Order: sequence, then C-alpha cells, then structure tokens
Amino acid sequence: MNKITKKSTIFLSFLLIASCLFASKPRVILNPAFEVKADGVNNIVKIEISNTSTRVYNRIRFSPHLGVSFSKSEYLKDTETGKIYNPIGIENAEFENQVVMPDSGDSTVVLIFPPLDKNVKKVDYNNQIFGISLENKRVQKKEIESIPPQITKWFDTELAKVPRQTPIDFSSDLFFKADTARLIGYLKGYDTRLGFTNGYIHASNELSREDFPIVVKIQPDGRFEAKIPSFYPKIELMNINEQLISFYSEPGQTVAMVLNWEEFLNGSRFPFSCYQLKNIEFHGPLAKINSELNAFPNNQIDYTEFQKKVETIAPVDFKKEQLLILNKKLKEAEEYIQKNEVCTQTASIFRNKMVLEYATGLFNYIDSRRDLEHKDSIYKILEFPVPDDFYDFMKKVPMNDNSLLVNQEFSEFINRLEYCRPLDSYSFKRYNQLEKTIEKILNDKNYFKSPADRELFLLFLKPARTEKEEKELEYRKDNIESLKRDFHKKLEEYHELYKNSKDYIRISTLPLTEGWNIKDSLLINKLGLSPGLISEILKIRSLKFILENLTPDLAYPFWTESKKSITIPYFLTTGERLYLEVYPEKAKTAYNLPAGKATEILRKITDPFKGKLLIIDFWATTCGPCVGAIKLTKGTREKYKDNPDLDFLFITDENSSPEHDYTKFIGEQEMKNTFRLSVDDFNYLRELFKFIGIPHYIAIDNQGRVLGNDNVMYNFEKELIKMKDNKVEIN
Repeated sequence: MNKITKKSTIFLSFLLIASCLFASKPRVILNPAFEVKADGVNNIVKIEISNTSTRVYNRIRFSPHLGVSFSKSEYLKDTETGKIYNPIGIENAEFENQVVMPDSGDSTVVLIFPPLDKNVKKVDYNNQIFGISLENKRVQKKEIESIPPQITKWFDTELAKVPRQTPIDFSSDLFFKADTARLIGYLKGYDTRLGFTNGYIHASNELSREDFPIVVKIQPDGRFEAKIPSFYPKIELMNINEQLISFYSEPGQTVAMVLNWEEFLNGSRFPFSCYQLKNIEFHGPLAKINSELNAFPNNQIDYTEFQKKVETIAPVDFKKEQLLILNKKLKEAEEYIQKNEVCTQTASIFRNKMVLEYATGLFNYIDSRRDLEHKDSIYKILEFPVPDDFYDFMKKVPMNDNSLLVNQEFSEFINRLEYCRPLDSYSFKRYNQLEKTIEKILNDKNYFKSPADRELFLLFLKPARTEKEEKELEYRKDNIESLKRDFHKKLEEYHELYKNSKDYIRISTLPLTEGWNIKDSLLINKLGLSPGLISEILKIRSLKFILENLTPDLAYPFWTESKKSITIPYFLTTGERLYLEVYPEKAKTAYNLPAGKATEILRKITDPFKGKLLIIDFWATTCGPCVGAIKLTKGTREKYKDNPDLDFLFITDENSSPEHDYTKFIGEQEMKNTFRLSVDDFNYLRELFKFIGIPHYIAIDNQGRVLGNDNVMYNFEKELIKMKDNKVEIN
C-alpha cells in the first residue's frame, strides 16, 4: 500500500473543494423562451437551477398602486411527466400578502422552488406561462405574424356570400331591418392552454329592451364566429377573456377581423381601464368603417372626478363647462374627419358619440344630485337649484337622426331620457290623482254589488298577501277579472264627471295612451323637441310593460289606439310582435330545451334532480342584488328543504365569484346544490336563457321542461301555486 504524502493530501483537498464549488454553481437561463402565456403581468426573466433550489425571477408588470399576491399553491409543472413543484420560499414579497406596485408599475419577485429533476426540459408556471424552456437556446415559437392560408381562404369564401357589398345609408329605408349579422375572425397566437374556448357578445335591441347574449365559439386553430340578432346598424361589444372588442355591424352583413394575442397580454396589465386594442385587421364590406372607428381615440370618463364635480359645481356652471368640452371635442372630431377623409357613416357616428356623451353626462349629473339629497350629509351645492331651462341641452341632440342608435352610448342615453324629471313628472301627478280616485270608489257604499266583492277587491289591491290569501285570489280569478273590468268603467265615469276640472289628467280604460300624448307634449314644451324618431322609440320601449299591466280585454284596444301615433313601419312591426308575446294566440306552455352544448352543460347539473321541480338562480358573490336576494329568501329555502318534489340550485362562474368569497358565502347562507362553472360554460347558459344581468331565475318542471324565465323568486309562493301541476305541497 502506498503512503499518501502531505503534498498529495493538499492536492486532493484542493480538488475536492474545487469540485464542490463547481457543483454548487447554479445554471442560469436568462429570459427563457416559452410557448404561450395567458397574461402580460407575469414575466419570467431569469431561472437559476442548482442542486438545492430552483429560483424563478418573476418580473411583475401591472397598473401602478394596484396589488398582486402569491400563495404557496403557486407551482412549476414538468410538461412531460406532470410532476408539480410548489414553492419553498419567496423574496421581495410574503406569501398571501399583496405586493403593491410602485409608480413604475414594475417589480420583481423571486419564487424559490425545490431542485428540479435533472431530465426536466420544459415547465409550466401555474396556468399562466406554458412551455418555459430550461435550455440555454431559443425554442421555436409559433409563427403568428401572418394569417395562415386556410384562414385567408375561409375569409374569402364567407365574405363572397354577402349579398350587399356596400354599407347601409343611415338615412335610407334599409336602416331598420330584422336580420342576422355575422362575425368571423381569427385570433393570432391562440392556444387551447390559455384556458378559454369562447367569448360572448351582449347583443340587444334598444327599441324593445331585449337582450341577446351570444356565445362566440373559438376553435383550436384560433378561428371564431358568431351569428348575432340584428335590427339596425350598431356597434357591438365582444368580450374575449375579459378584453372588450367593439366592432360595427349591420343586419345581413358579415364582419371579418383578425386579433393578435400579444395585444391582449398588454391589455391584461390594466384590469380597471377600458383598454382599446389598436392592431385589429378588418376585412369585408364594413372594413373601412370598422378601421376608422377603431383608430379614433377612445376617451374614458373619470367617474371619481365626475362625482367631485357633482358635489362642488352648481348646475348652471356644470352645464357651461360641459358645453365647452363638447365644442372642443366636436372641433377635434371634425379635424380628424377632414384629415383622415373618413366615410359618411363614420363621420356621423363620431359626431353623435360626442353629443350622446354630453347629454348623458348632464342627465347623470342631475341623477347624482338626487342621490346627494338622500344622504345624511348636507351638501351646500344643493342650495343652487336646477333652473327650468337646464334641459335645453337636449337641443344639441339630433333627435331624428337614425345614426344615434349606432353608438354604444345610445343605450344609456335613452334610459336617462326615459326617466328624466321633465318626462316623468306627469306620472307623479297622475298616480296621486289615481290614488284619490280609487279611494273615492272604494268608499262608495253603492259601488260593489256585495260586501264579499268589496273584500275580494281590497284583497286584490293589498300589496303583501299571505299564502292563504294568494290561494283565494287564484281560486276566484274569474271574479277578479270581472271586478277589474267594472273598476275601469268606473274610472271612465269619473273622467266624464271631472274632465273639465283644472289640472285634471284623464284616467281612462286606455290608461297610458294619454300618457304617451303627454310625453309628446313635454318633449315639445319642456325639452324644446319635436315628436319623431326618439319619441316613438320611447313609446315602443314602454309598450311591453304597459301591456303586461293591462287586462286582456283592454290590451288590444290600447294597442290599436296607440299605434296611430307611430309612423315608422319597423316600429309598428316591433309593437305587433311585443303584443303577441304578451298575449299570444296560443297559451304559453312549458318547453323542452334545444339540443346543443348549453343544454348538455345544464343537464349535467340537473340530471341528479330528475323528477323534481327545480328553481335555478344564476348569481354571483360580486352582485349586490344577488347576494341580497339569497339572504332574503333563506327562510323560503329553509321551509322547503325537506320537500321531496322541490329543490333550489345556484349557478355562478369562477370570475364573478372568487373561490374564497364563494365558499364563505354559501356556508353562511346554508346554500345546498351550488355550482361554480367556468366562464365559458356560464356564457353558454347566458345564451340559452337570454340573460345578461343577474340575478336571473328559471324554473324547470319535473319532466325537465322550462316553466318560467326570470320571475319565479320575486313572488315565490304565488308562482309556486301556478306550478301546482308538479304536485309540490305548499302547506
């Protein structure tokens, strides 16, 4: 055996130390390549891999002063084996605590994971960044710069089918026409791993107050399409992965667009602002209008600043300020129109957008002042009254210009106009008078044929009734209809007797026809406007509500008389359709759901409850009215919890009901049968039942048919009686 000399010992020690130092030096990957990412907030800029840990440098780019947080459930996943690595440490942050972004909106957090297996080549970071390469070489990313040939061919084929190759003239008879608009498109850089397979469009008809949520199905190759109920040219709004995309469409036309996922990533960094995509490529007959609209700057309203002005600026001064802003915007719009030589339709849309924003802002100012009046604090600004001529700002609105309806802003404008004080003031006088008239009739001992009739009619007028009383009314509904007819006749007699008295407003068997005439008068005398397009829209928008509150024998003469004041043919057609919806020629019956994706989603939820009457509540933890309604009906659910024939189901989506809040709330409210769906699946159910706002309720009978849509929980006991064929015991 050879002796080990001192010299050789020193040499071996040196080799051992060097070996250890070399082994502990981490492998560094700078700006690692990745295949696709789901947001622009998380950016992996460096990965250090050693025998003891894996350090991931995440550069956060987010809105200044907003917070991001990290939890111990963050992970790296080996893309080949699926093995998960959870963090063992963090630097520049604390788990579960928010990191508030600095003014720059830029911060770096280091997540420390266990050492990775030696053969790991790619990892995913959460469900946010996929296919991160751990090799010091670039990996081939998908080519997304150009449109694939098959997409171009698809566009060309579909656009060739469009019968009309020119946009609609807004002043032509073609403006109002019920038809289908079509959207086709391609999302560059789309990958199914991004976690969404559809978007949705909130289509609507402002004339009839109807909503039409439409699912936009996205194929694995990035193409998407949708058919949209359309009634006139309109700027529609599409939501894909929380990014809003507006586009101009027309009945019978097809819009083709190309979106770029890279732009979506940038938009995700600004969650509370209306980020406008600029790099949208449009094709087809409406390409020029869409490109011009998309290039126009999108001014956002600062609601905090607006509220400050409501509390500090007097009505006259606020109105002057808003007029100056409008004139400035109109001047800028004209300069833009001239410089860019935009087409006639686009120019009209630009101008009316500015005017609608101006008018709506002034309406909102008055509404916000009303809110101040109901607060405990005393606001000195309320000492300055709203002058009588305040509403003459409406003269700036071109009330007979069809293109007003094209803008997204029209929806809020027409709603504010509908309920503004000058147009709604007659209602207060009218209903006060109606209450006095009812009181006189009820106190007339000779009016009712018997004391029993009087008691029954008083029960009918009672605002809150017991279950027993509801049963009584249902049992004697024929008597009620007779009493209601006699009552309206008595109101007519009242009119004849007092029609010449001062300030009398006629209360007739056609109760709101006169109201329409009064509104026309108020448009002229209070707002300085002439009857026409907008006044007729106001009538059609109120028609369904009026019809639903009339007895069948009064509804037809009401509509027959009312339509004499409507001159636009399409509005007459819409009115006839609404009349038949309220009073169909055939009685409404339960209906089966159509075959398709949405019904499959619902059936997976409802199949375990076959044979029961189901009350389904579409809700969210972030929806105040939803939460309030669930709390109020807790007693009702408790009452029927052991009923073998009835169950309550609650459906929400992941975005609107964050998991922590969702779990806490359903526990507090003792909610059984709750379902938290993906946004994609929830969108399909929106489309199936045609709802945008929540809460929304539907009833499914014991044979799986739809009984009712969106009315069942407002007067549950009464609605349950209507469903007695389901043999649900209510006593």
